[in-house]
Parts: sequence; C-alpha cells; structure tokens
Amino acid sequence: MIRFAKDNDLEQLKNLWKIAFPEDDMDFIHFYFSEKNKVEHTLVQDFDGKIVAMMEMIPYKMTFFDKLVDVYYISGANTLPAFQGKGLMSNLIKQSFQTAYQQGYACAVLLPQNNSVINFYKQFDFEQIFEYQKYTQCVKPLYLPVETLTNKNLHEAYQFFNSQTLKRNFCIQKTFDDFRTIVQDSHLSKDSPFLLREKGKIVAMVFCHPEKELIIKDILYDSVEHKELVLSAIAHFYRTEKIQIIEPNYNQSENQTFSWGMLRVINYSQLANIYTEHQPRNSSFGFHDNFIAENNGYWGTKQSEILSFKHSDFCNHLFKNQIQKPFMNLMLD
Repeated sequence: MIRFAKDNDLEQLKNLWKIAFPEDDMDFIHFYFSEKNKVEHTLVQDFDGKIVAMMEMIPYKMTFFDKLVDVYYISGANTLPAFQGKGLMSNLIKQSFQTAYQQGYACAVLLPQNNSVINFYKQFDFEQIFEYQKYTQCVKPLYLPVETLTNKNLHEAYQFFNSQTLKRNFCIQKTFDDFRTIVQDSHLSKDSPFLLREKGKIVAMVFCHPEKELIIKDILYDSVEHKELVLSAIAHFYRTEKIQIIEPNYNQSENQTFSWGMLRVINYSQLANIYTEHQPRNSSFGFHDNFIAENNGYWGTKQSEILSFKHSDFCNHLFKNQIQKPFMNLMLD
C-alpha cells in the first residue's frame, strides 16, 4: 500500500535512511528529520505496517519568468535491499506525479548523485536542465571584516539572500525556514556562510566549502565590485589566492559548464500559459505524456500552427534556449 507517512513512522524512516545512506552520521540524520523531513510530505510503501520504501516530496517555489510556480523536490528516495527490483520506487514516483498534478504542482526536481540515478529517472522523463558554470579565479587577498551567519543576523541575511535569488530566472527559491536549515547544515558540515557589509548594509554573501581547494558553493552580490571584494576578503580569511566558484550558467559564459539537477514537468498547460506570455508566437501546443494522462492533448487557439511535443522536447523548448539556465543549489545534497 502506498500512503503518506505518519508521526509514528518516524523511527522506521530514520532506520531506512541509515541503511540506504550509511555515509550520513546519526547527527545529520537526527538534524535532517527534525529540521527538514515532514512526514506529511513523505510517500511510503507499506507492507503490513513495515515501511520498505520511501520518497520525500519537499515543496518549493521556482521562478518561471515573472511568476513563482510550485515544485516538489525528490529527496531520500530509497528501498530496503530485500525489496529492491520489485518496482516499488517506480510506483512511488508514478504516484507522486498523480498527487502533484492534483495538488497544482508545475514540476518535480531532484539532484542525482551518480549516472545510474540519472538513467533511472530518465525512464520517467526527467531531464538534466539545471546547468552551472564552474571556474577557478585567482584573487588578491584583502583584509575586510566578513561576518559569519548566526541567529542574530539570520533574518537580515535572509532578506538579502531572498532578494538576490528572486532575480534568478528558473531558480529554486528558499523560505526563511529553508534558509535557516541551510545555515545550520553548513555549520554541521564545517562549511562556512559569510556576509560582507558596506556602511552597515549587506552587499554580498558566500557559502564556502573549504577542501584542498576553497570552493564557493554559491555567491550572491548586489554589484560586480562587491563580488570582487567579498572574494578578496574570503581569500584573505582562508589564506589562499585560488578560489573555485560555482554559479548559475549563462549563454555568454566562457567558463566550464556542467549539468546536474533534473526536472520533470508535471502540469504542461500551467507552464505553457506563462511561457506564451513571454513567447507569444508559439501559442499552440500538442502534448504527449507517457505518465500523466491529464497532460495529453492540445493547448492554445491556433490549431493550424501547433507545435507537438513529447516531454523531453517540451523541456528543451522551455529552458534550453534561455539566456539564464535553470539553477538549483544548497539543497542539503
């Protein structure tokens, strides 16, 4: 039986997670299930009271042109080893599609951890449309007083973070609770989020991951000048001149790019309505969906100028030809 989890399932969910992801220590697991996991968003496969598979449908918003649409993020998808190969996860994914369509979601998204996961989700028409640019920048260290995120400045920091991420098209947005959890997880995993101020006002923010080479997992700023200043300040803090930076990808970028996150459209007409406000020439579509029957059919008014799409084509049409590529980051991955 497929159902949503209940409060009394929590210990089973934790045990299932530990078996599936042995690299996660118990501190992280307790943190995750207290701060992020919500049983009402967790689909489970129940066999006589025993949970043998689970999949979280964590709700987020995504900027889609000038609108915010509802998406759900697939997390913690796993099956007990003895029950693998029986199609249980496939059934959970298909059920999530139906549930999400009925609840008004526009898309499902996820961050695959390896090629086998990518290939598995491609069976369900997920596409790798989230793109990133990654480059190493040589920075002259400069002492500037950077500020660590704490509970004292968390609300102010979120206001800056939110205002900057809302400027990114096709970007997964975070609530204040999401942001607080990201900061807590950063401290737990020895990462470091920093702020730079000018005249008391936050002007830049970085999420640092110190390894052999310092990695900036995300950087937000209100001007290119403040971007350079915060990088110089971080270089001084970590006593390095080389910083590896990950940012959203743009068509004009000459840096190394890579694809990672995956997306599956749940409601074709919802996105088509918004898309045609910005691309009015393409005003009629014919859709074919292998998994969500409600998507099949025609949309629009110009029946003589129909663009027919299967899912992969529609994803490419919506996202691939845009200047800024879809971006999803800081998902506790």
